[in-house]
Amino acid sequence: MKYCNQCGNDKPLSEFNKNRSRVDGHADWCRACMAGWRKVWKWNNIETYRKAKKRWHRNLSSATKDRHNEQRRQYKEANPGMAKAHRTLNQAVLSGEIVKPKYCEWCARNRKLDATHSNYSKPLDVEWLCRPCHCVKDGKVSKEGLKAQGYV
Repeated sequence: MKYCNQCGNDKPLSEFNKNRSRVDGHADWCRACMAGWRKVWKWNNIETYRKAKKRWHRNLSSATKDRHNEQRRQYKEANPGMAKAHRTLNQAVLSGEIVKPKYCEWCARNRKLDATHSNYSKPLDVEWLCRPCHCVKDGKVSKEGLKAQGYV
């Protein structure tokens, strides 16, 4: 058992990342606390995050890039309706047939928006949601989880 300095709970060592610089060989914060902190940091430092991500991608080996491209190709082949819906929507936005709003349809905040389809056979029938609201809609994160991390 180890005490998490962030949430104040005692948790098993398996809940902590390894950190060789620490005396016990594990991080001071549990994985859940670190994940929440990383998400908040990413949103607050989006430009720094994007630059680091580009640098990381540039430094990938060609074998890794080939593996990623193959996985992407297989996913598109397994989900042809989704890829077609995304292409159709992007063309409609570029041609001006659909105007992308400035505000999220759920929370009305001015953030970068994602078009989310509820039915890929209707490619122009979308909801424009910010990333946190999109995650809630897809069930990846709960509304309470977003509030705890400072998004809402």
